[in-house]
Amino acid sequence: HPTVDQLTKEALLDDADMIANSSTPNDELNLPFSIEELNSAIKSLKSGKASSFDLISNEIIKSLSSSARTLLLKLFNMCLSTGTYLWSQSFITPLLKKGC
Repeated sequence: HPTVDQLTKEALLDDADMIANSSTPNDELNLPFSIEELNSAIKSLKSGKASSFDLISNEIIKSLSSSARTLLLKLFNMCLSTGTYLWSQSFITPLLKKGC
């Protein structure tokens, strides 16, 4: 991440490796996501929320066809198996409270 200096990043990764190597893996947590889990997550998305920089709203995700959902599932499972994800940007908008 660009806001973390290299030494801190390396130390955090070393700590994560140490924890991973010393703990018993939970195989259930490492299973790929199922289409049922994806559909359940999509169903629980709230409508009327702002989209991110990609402009994909919850309403768009909710209206995906079954073939598009299968493609999305493959993408999420690829992220899970490789430990990498494509989303690395966000917008932060400060909301000032009255009187501050």
